[in-house]
Amino acid sequence: MKSFKHHIDEARQQGLVKGWTLKNKIVSVTRDYSNYHIKQVVRYTRKFGLTKQKLIKILEDSFEDMSAPDPEAEALKAFDELYTGAWDNNVYIEEYLHKKGYCAFVIDKTHGSVTGQTEKECRAAAKALDDEYLPYERDGFKLFEIKPIKGKPKYITSKYDWYAWLEGKRERKYVSPMAQFRENREDKTRPYPASYVKNKKLMSLVRKHKDPLKFILDVMTTMSKGVPGGLSGLTRIGVANTREVAALWNDFNNNKIPSHMIESLIEEVLNHIERE
Repeated sequence: MKSFKHHIDEARQQGLVKGWTLKNKIVSVTRDYSNYHIKQVVRYTRKFGLTKQKLIKILEDSFEDMSAPDPEAEALKAFDELYTGAWDNNVYIEEYLHKKGYCAFVIDKTHGSVTGQTEKECRAAAKALDDEYLPYERDGFKLFEIKPIKGKPKYITSKYDWYAWLEGKRERKYVSPMAQFRENREDKTRPYPASYVKNKKLMSLVRKHKDPLKFILDVMTTMSKGVPGGLSGLTRIGVANTREVAALWNDFNNNKIPSHMIESLIEEVLNHIERE
C-alpha cells in the first residue's frame, strides 16, 4: 500500500486528467488530451447508463429541431465523428448528461475546472476530485473554476478558499494582500502539522461529524486500532496530538470547542479509550 506521503508526491507530479463525475464518484477519466469528454461518453456508453441507440436518438432529435433533410443519416454521421474524435463536442449530449447530474472536469498542473447543472452538484464532484487528485497540493497550482449552468461561476485562487468552499462556507468577497500574507504565515504556525489538512482520512472525519466529541473520539479510536489506510502522521495517542486534533476541528467548523473545555474534553476522550 502506498504511503500518504507517496500519494502527495504523486499528486504534485501529475499532469492532465479529465473526465466525468456523478454525485461524489468519478465515473470516467483519461490523461489523453484528445480523448474528449463526449468521446468518452460515446465510447463507454454503459458508464453513463446509455446505449448507442439512445445517443443516436438524442442526435437525431437535435437534427430534427434544426430541420435537417435527413435527421437519421445526420445522427449516424455525427455519432461516428464523435466516436473517432473528429468532432470534439456535442452540446445536446452534454446538456442531457448535465441534467442527469453528471459533471465534466479538467485538472492540469496549474488549473482545474468542473462544470455541472448546479453548484451543489459541482461541489460533490469537486470533493471527489480533491479526494483523488489533491489539486491544491500540485506545485504551482493557481486556479480552480466552478462553472454551474444554473448559477454564477466561481474562481478559487487559494488552498484556504478551496477547502472553505468544499465545506460550504460563505465566499470571501475580498482578500487583501496582507490577509493573504497572514494566511500563508498561519499555515506554518497553526497548532497542528500541515500534514493533517492533507490527510484524506482525517479530513473525511472532519466533514463526517457535527459533534466535536464524537469527531475526536472517532479519530483517537481509529489511531488506537491501527485501521488500515488510516491516519498516517498520527502515530501517537496522547494529550499533545489530541489537542492538535481539537485545533484542527476548530479551524474547519463553526461548532467550535471553547478553549476552556479542551483539557476536560481531552481527559474524557483518553479515559474512554483506556476503558476500551
